Amino acid sequence: LQAALVELGQGPIVAGTKTADGRTLRTLLCVESRPRYQDALREYFTKHGFRVMLLGDATRALARLDTNPPEALVLLGEAIGESAVDRFREVMAHPRPPACVLVLPKSQRTQHETIVAGLGELPPGMAVLPEAKTTREVRAAIETCLKAKAAG
Repeated sequence: LQAALVELGQGPIVAGTKTADGRTLRTLLCVESRPRYQDALREYFTKHGFRVMLLGDATRALARLDTNPPEALVLLGEAIGESAVDRFREVMAHPRPPACVLVLPKSQRTQHETIVAGLGELPPGMAVLPEAKTTREVRAAIETCLKAKAAG
């Protein structure tokens, strides 16, 4: 798609640029290793004004915070596994963390309150969801985190 836009004289899509309808694209990095879910996330979030990057490995995603940080990060616990909370802690400890949403894996959803209490006070722009029944719920959490980050 990027190459086609360049050929048409539209230039590449980069964060901060305006779409044809005047929206500003925001960068979103999702940690998701399952191809079917990657496609659905890319399609949904692109439609809602995000430039979507997907990585299947949380370690690579966290390394990206130092080199090319996104405006928002979604850690999908089902893709990351039991270490999802530890990865979220790493994002919290980062000197310049992006807005970040952790969606707990099924195995930890019943422990949501305990996990959140164990994390302490979350910085502005960070949230933990016990589950997300729809992608819309994840997007709403991202939007809330981005607003909190901008205000905070």
